[in-house]
Amino acid sequence: MEGRAVSEATLTIPYLMDVPRRIAASTAWAELRAAIQAGQAGAIDGAWGSSAAAAISAVQLDAPGPVLVLVANVSDVASLTEDLTSFIGTRPVVFPAFETWPVIERTRVSPETTARLQVLALLNNAGPVKGLTIVAPISAVVQPVPARTELQARSRRISVGSQTDPDELLNWLNDAGYKRTDAVEAPGEFGKRGGIVDLFPTDATDPVRIEFFGDEVESLRRFAVANQRSLAKITDLTILRVNSTGAGEGWAFFTEYLPKNTIIVLLEPNDLHESAGHFHERVADATGLFTVDGVFANVMQHPTITLTVLPRASVEATAHLTVESVERFSGQVQKVREELDSIAKHDQVYIACQTEAEVKRLTEVLSAGALMQSERLRLVQGHVKRGFRLLLGDHPRAEGVNPPSDFDSKDPRWVDTHRSENQLLVL
Repeated sequence: MEGRAVSEATLTIPYLMDVPRRIAASTAWAELRAAIQAGQAGAIDGAWGSSAAAAISAVQLDAPGPVLVLVANVSDVASLTEDLTSFIGTRPVVFPAFETWPVIERTRVSPETTARLQVLALLNNAGPVKGLTIVAPISAVVQPVPARTELQARSRRISVGSQTDPDELLNWLNDAGYKRTDAVEAPGEFGKRGGIVDLFPTDATDPVRIEFFGDEVESLRRFAVANQRSLAKITDLTILRVNSTGAGEGWAFFTEYLPKNTIIVLLEPNDLHESAGHFHERVADATGLFTVDGVFANVMQHPTITLTVLPRASVEATAHLTVESVERFSGQVQKVREELDSIAKHDQVYIACQTEAEVKRLTEVLSAGALMQSERLRLVQGHVKRGFRLLLGDHPRAEGVNPPSDFDSKDPRWVDTHRSENQLLVL
């Protein structure tokens, strides 16, 4: 995501990424930052609309390790992920839930199985993962994952120079839940042409070409699906079985894969509890699912941040956000300039557009407006589902913050300058 400047001045960071940085630098955030860095629990309230994603992004800036965000509904995942991508600058990883339980299709790989295994492999094999953000519906955490020992037991390792009967490998892949195709395009597929076996491991982002000389593995190469070009040579490959999805002795909580310094953000905790309970009630058979109490007991072993719209009683370090909803604009492009000039007299304004063409078009429309002329307007290609106005805690109207002693508190030099720096309108 690249920000497009509307003046000759350039910023060192994309504009929407500036919003969580401003939040994290505010006085309202100081106590929570100290708690995050000390590995303690905390709370954020007042997070209306897409300001929740901005606040989560501010948490990610201070977090010593990964951040896991739990949401109540599967339908919340996509929009939150898009918002976070714009505010963080990198796309979060999604840990999905199976749509049904028990999982109906057990003999072939499913998109959910593939995505879940990819996340487990990332956490199982990665070193330090600071900066990683994971988004998951609570139902995904209610559902079990293979324990680390089980994950290893379900795998098969192939290395360059090893002896492997190609036909025996094909039979194993078929039994393991992979699908044979003429051209490998998606995780969970494999194919054979002469002495070459193409395989797309379920926990990988690219397929692998296995070249045989008789029964000897002569080479292993990752390649691109689009053009079949080689990406990198590798010396060994671990292949995971995918056709075992029920819970049993070899299963565990997803959170057991997380590093100890992972921060878990609970987006509307009451809704999370309710949604987890409803998932249990609506499945055909809850056998193998973790209980709601069991899930939250496991979650609470990590530092947690509760994030809510309404204030809630808490003895933890709390950041109180002052956020206002923003009414929709008329929809008539030519009137947007007047509407913005009218409502954003003291705001630093950030507008996210879906495409670069929209950024260019809106820049042309707003170029003659007072807001654009004041250089308080920033346009960027990105995603903001629900716009908001954020008043940061170090605004002069906030409690405990006063203008310099030699300034009149009503002096426009103080009010206008500091309001525009500390009052953010994000659309």
